[in-house]
Amino acid sequence: MARQFRSKSKRFWSGAVPAVTALVATAILTLPADAQSRRTNSTSLTCAQAQSLIAQRGAVLMNTGPNTFDRYVNDRGSCQVNEYAKTDFIPTKDKKKCAVKRCESITPFSVP
Repeated sequence: MARQFRSKSKRFWSGAVPAVTALVATAILTLPADAQSRRTNSTSLTCAQAQSLIAQRGAVLMNTGPNTFDRYVNDRGSCQVNEYAKTDFIPTKDKKKCAVKRCESITPFSVP
């Protein structure tokens, strides 16, 4: 009787493993498209809303135009060790130039 159980179990796993592998691969391939669709558009927010969103989350990927986006941060704590938080300007619903910060690589000529 134990022999039948092993046989059925083996048949189950031999069919389940490829199905699970295909499911995981599909999920991984769809992640980048899903992440892009959830990116906030700076022009749909006021400057205060964009700044508040960045402050609440610490860092936000944000579209600034039809084909442009960047990662904006609250402070240097959201940057890599070799980066600093540089002031940048993005377009918003109420302002053409809303001050935000983004990470910039430290170079010999950059002043943090």
